Amino acid sequence: MRSILGALLAVAVSFAANAQNQPAQNQTAPQAAEEPQVEVTTNQDWHVACRDTEVDGKAERLCQMQQTLEEVDSGEPFLRITIHYPRDNGDRPVMRIFAPLGVLLRPGIVMQIDDGEELRLPFQVCLGQPAACIVEGAMEQDIVQLMKAGISGEFRLSMVGNRQVEAPFSLKGFTKSINSLK
Repeated sequence: MRSILGALLAVAVSFAANAQNQPAQNQTAPQAAEEPQVEVTTNQDWHVACRDTEVDGKAERLCQMQQTLEEVDSGEPFLRITIHYPRDNGDRPVMRIFAPLGVLLRPGIVMQIDDGEELRLPFQVCLGQPAACIVEGAMEQDIVQLMKAGISGEFRLSMVGNRQVEAPFSLKGFTKSINSLK
């Protein structure tokens, strides 16, 4: 969410600054491609970002929900959870978890909803842009229902030096957000 809004804000600020520094000319300047408008809705602790686009000549509305977890001491983003319905995946939402570089890959991430069963989620890939290691997979309906009924969850992961990290997340607003995606 922050990256989408930050990128759009950076483009707008850059465009405005350049416009102010340019002398007036009688020539028609080439028009910049219009950035798609992103509509953001906040449902308690979850954010839903939607934009209208054209896919294969048809207008579509693409939406994604997200929650960013921050480090307690620094306030810096640590984990980001996103959920969306891909066009080709039917009724199963896909969850992506973006973890920082330096995470130990072999143990994966453990996710627990309230006091329920622990689920081990394996990492798929680490990237340089965005700098993150990613867990991604289609969500089974029972997991979606647990998250809808839950109050909170927690991710547990191991970092370099075998440092164990617990990252709690909120499920407040989860149901309204995921229901709005379809």
